[in-house]
Amino acid sequence: MLRLRWANPVRTFIAGVAALFAGLLAYLAAVRQVRAVRDQTAELRRAEQRRLARERSNIARVLRASMRFVDADIAAVNLHTLGMAFAPNPVRKHSFDYLRERVGNCEPDEIITDSLLLEAGIDKLPETPTDDRRRQLDNLSGFVKRIRDLADKEIERTTSILSAGETPPR
Repeated sequence: MLRLRWANPVRTFIAGVAALFAGLLAYLAAVRQVRAVRDQTAELRRAEQRRLARERSNIARVLRASMRFVDADIAAVNLHTLGMAFAPNPVRKHSFDYLRERVGNCEPDEIITDSLLLEAGIDKLPETPTDDRRRQLDNLSGFVKRIRDLADKEIERTTSILSAGETPPR
């Protein structure tokens, strides 16, 4: 009997120390897991920022290329005699349908505003009286230049977000 009385407190003590040690190990494992989840969340956030930057960069590049074509159309119309009858729409809206769906992803709101104003101006061009066409073409050229400048700034902004290895070619 004496042996059993002495063994119970020791066993209880050993069980308590083991439980404390197991709790400490569980706590340390939980801390490591929380850190891992926090790191993973931060990496996912960075990956999403890079994905959005790549998407914005691609949209800005298409926008810039589209503006080159519109600018070329405006230059071609300026070379023709303005007194002559125009084709139904001498300045084409290159990739505007594609851009209209995606340009909202670009950062400055001026891109959206100027793109819509440019498109409206192109639509109104055939209706513009001959005397006002040169002024209207100059206005369109101004929109094209502003949009191209904004697209270039968007490309610079997105390039700074992307790592050097992920930067799309210029």
